[in-house]
Amino acid sequence: MMLVRSTSLLLVASVVVLFFACRGEPNDGVPCHSDDDCRPAPCGPCDPGATITRQAMLRECVANPCETPGARCSEHLVCVVR
Repeated sequence: MMLVRSTSLLLVASVVVLFFACRGEPNDGVPCHSDDDCRPAPCGPCDPGATITRQAMLRECVANPCETPGARCSEHLVCVVR
């Protein structure tokens, strides 16, 4: 039961991130309030500190090319690469 609940929460969080990623200009950063609001873009960018744009969230990749994909919320309240 806990696995179903955890999976459901992850799915809801992903939908919320994608919803906000789709709003605004394609080159705008994905807005956030905490690290939990951010996830790595499917195809990068890979450089630490690079802003994750809305356009980057909409690309499709078979595998993320970044060695250690991760994202965090910056002091400017946009998602950046960890």
